[in-house]
Amino acid sequence: VAFSDNLNFAVGRMKSAGGGLASQPTGIPGGADAESEEKNYLKSVEEFCVGSTDGILILDRDKKVKYVGPVLADLLSLRPQYAVGQNISEASRDGSFAGTVIDMCERVISSLGENQTATLDINGVARNLTAVGHRMSNGEIHWVMITVKMNG
Repeated sequence: VAFSDNLNFAVGRMKSAGGGLASQPTGIPGGADAESEEKNYLKSVEEFCVGSTDGILILDRDKKVKYVGPVLADLLSLRPQYAVGQNISEASRDGSFAGTVIDMCERVISSLGENQTATLDINGVARNLTAVGHRMSNGEIHWVMITVKMNG
């Protein structure tokens, strides 16, 4: 099971157990509820990723960076403070990485959430990438989490 699957499952369970996002009303798409859900999801991901040895990247449906984990930031020389809010193709100097990630995101969204995998040479090492869609409480996929396996 991929780290990203475990992460999505754990974040979902934390939200349900805490009476958090899973129990909140959906409200107007893109409204205050969606904004709150996004902030809570990203905060949960950040907390869960502390100490992770895998690279983590979260993109929205428009391929804009929502979160860059420290391992991936180091691997790709991405500065999260500049990357967040930018399209991944603008944020990453590695065009092959950006193109692969965009393709994986498109496939996750068009398949209504089916996980996608790829292998990509990053800095001379073949790395396994996994893309997993995250559904908001209204059922739509709003984010795609990319994990880059760093070892084994």
